[in-house]
Amino acid sequence: MTQDDFDYKAANILKRGAEWAVAAESWIEFHDAVFGVRGIIRAVFETSAELIEFEKTPQYAELQEMMAKLQQQSEVRKKESNRRVVTIRVPTCVHEALLAEAHDRRTTLNKLCTAKLLQPLREKEKQTERSEV
Repeated sequence: MTQDDFDYKAANILKRGAEWAVAAESWIEFHDAVFGVRGIIRAVFETSAELIEFEKTPQYAELQEMMAKLQQQSEVRKKESNRRVVTIRVPTCVHEALLAEAHDRRTTLNKLCTAKLLQPLREKEKQTERSEV
């Protein structure tokens, strides 16, 4: 695939993602359509190498930001606890997507989920550092 083809596909995914972000009834629906096992990203970028390369793009970062905003809109605040174990319930489509991604990255589901949970925190820390400079 040429760089022009790759860029065109990435831009098209972002455009479709923006449309779904407006139309989706929940972040789960958005996730399934964009990031899910049968989502547009995996439909367009079929190889692990292509997926990994796409995940490095600004378009992918924008899609993640869209999902984060959808999650914040539906988030219910809960008290913090002192527990060290977190159990979450996710739809089957999200679980399948995480398992596939963990397999593609040759890591465990637990390590992948931990990295994904920490990612928004790291991004906010970087933004804070930039604004302080």
